[in-house]
Amino acid sequence: MRLGGWTLAASLVLLGAEALAQVSVPGGGLRLDLPADWGPVLCEGRLYVFSSEGRNQILSAGDDAPQCDPVHFSPLLQPVCGAGGPLVLDRDGDVWQLGQGLPKTIQAGFKDAVALWTTAGKPVILLRDRVEWPGGQRMALPFEAKGGNPLSDGGCWVWGASKAVRVGPSGEIRWSWSPPDGAPGPAALGDDTLFAGTSSGALWFLRDRDGKGRYAYQGGGAVRSPAVVAGDLVIYASEDHFIRAVGTKDGQLVWQFRAEGRPLFGPYPVAAGLLVGEAGGNRLLILTPKTGKQVWSWKTPSGVILRAPAVAGELAAVLAWDEAATPLLCTVALPSHVPPERQAEKPAAAP
Repeated sequence: MRLGGWTLAASLVLLGAEALAQVSVPGGGLRLDLPADWGPVLCEGRLYVFSSEGRNQILSAGDDAPQCDPVHFSPLLQPVCGAGGPLVLDRDGDVWQLGQGLPKTIQAGFKDAVALWTTAGKPVILLRDRVEWPGGQRMALPFEAKGGNPLSDGGCWVWGASKAVRVGPSGEIRWSWSPPDGAPGPAALGDDTLFAGTSSGALWFLRDRDGKGRYAYQGGGAVRSPAVVAGDLVIYASEDHFIRAVGTKDGQLVWQFRAEGRPLFGPYPVAAGLLVGEAGGNRLLILTPKTGKQVWSWKTPSGVILRAPAVAGELAAVLAWDEAATPLLCTVALPSHVPPERQAEKPAAAP
């Protein structure tokens, strides 16, 4: 497939920043020649799309054909952006560094990995029984991990089937917590409070120094993505189609917005507000943090969003699946500010 001097037929497609606008075809999108099993990655001004086929091919502007790399790998987990380029953990348990010439293995031995993220651009690997930090530091877990996410202070939150632990930036377990109902899920940190979601739809306010529960707001659907703290509000999305803002001081609902699809991708802080993607739906939305009003939306030309979009600056990359065997790749220019006439609107009414 040819597009503006680019050949697209690879398991790993790398597009330079100058070509991103060419991919955003009005009313169309670009049909890929690969299954694209993972969400796209925007990293260091380049767009990466990964497949499980295992072949590794890299494209640069002006190439007539992909540059074939002898190294083959298939991601085990969603690749992430690291310092200098994407980090990929493959099905053999090896961590690859891309974007710096030929791909190279920088760590190995992680076949039972559960999650991958970065701190200071370096990989943090969550396994079923431990966390592996950059530099080889290892922290054993008191339960089998089901998931985890980084926190704003450099620490992390790790959860299992019934219990979660707060891990400090030095790699120590500070405290553990078990929700009274449902299983623990993702969390976000704001000042002295950790906001933890659960499978039962509750958002718990936990005192960060000791894990003591302060409040809980009970929503109607499981929380699958970390919340975002915006001033005196904590904003999160849940599987019952709602995005909600709750006061950080009293745990009371301030506003809520009902999406058409399940708003499980995000919220992502962007210049114009908070960006949310609909899982199994076909839209990206931006809401104002203070009011919950929708100030922008974008709809896929065809199909639905099944993987998290990539968001970097004022650009989002989205894969959309329809009846075809391979997805559409779309790049979307995000607004750089909130329209002035929308800033003064009152919050959406809470029932």
